[in-house]
Amino acid sequence: MGKLRELAEEKEQARKDANDLYKDIEKEIEEKTKESEERIKALEDINDKLRRENHNLKSVKLPLEQDEVIVLKVTERDLYLREKREILIDVLKNSLRNIHENSRRQHIISDVISNNGSNSKREEIKTEIQNLFRDYRSMNSSTRNTLERMGFQIVSENNNYKIIFHGDSRYMIAFAKTPSDWRAGRNIASNICNLLL
Repeated sequence: MGKLRELAEEKEQARKDANDLYKDIEKEIEEKTKESEERIKALEDINDKLRRENHNLKSVKLPLEQDEVIVLKVTERDLYLREKREILIDVLKNSLRNIHENSRRQHIISDVISNNGSNSKREEIKTEIQNLFRDYRSMNSSTRNTLERMGFQIVSENNNYKIIFHGDSRYMIAFAKTPSDWRAGRNIASNICNLLL
């Protein structure tokens, strides 16, 4: 009789152990599934971003012949889409004012400008910054979120904020936490645009 009871207890313990093992495996599968779903979502987001960038790049008309391409070596990276290109085109546009009319130089620069026009991301950023700081009174969550979305890191120090564009300390703007007058926000926007754009 004692042997039967011992076997029944062993069987019951084995059933409990198997049940616990099953629950552990089920929990681990759920965790791995959740991790996989999060990873898939992150990869889908990256894929969507790359698709948009690819679409933007496809919209750029590439010349058919090699001598129609000008390649310049640079070490600076773009802090927003086509930044270097936009700056160079802007510099060329400004240079036209100081170039002799109907000269070869004017013709080449005009040709480069007319064949490389684009929708200006720079102007979009400038307008967004000006609108953001037009009536600036404090760093509320909406302002903070917009700045972070635009690529600014926000550092709070004593009575000032420092905002750093894309982690590059060369592009840091500091301003008071509490503006001194109604023009403060517009002055901040002007400082940002002059430094970055």
